[in-house]
Amino acid sequence: MPVMLMSEDYDRWLGATTSIDDLKAMLKPYDPALMEAYAVNRAVNSVKNDTEECIEPVADPASD
Repeated sequence: MPVMLMSEDYDRWLGATTSIDDLKAMLKPYDPALMEAYAVNRAVNSVKNDTEECIEPVADPASD
């Protein structure tokens, strides 16, 4: 699972002087209320596709 940080933690995460304990303290579950999930175009499955189409929402076939 990738690390998901709050924007206010970016500088501390990348800081050369941030202690290991401070870094570990930032490794906590991300608030699900701040996330959004939606279906995207199948074009996202190929690294050849680097366009906005890959992140645009599409109709969810499961909701039909």
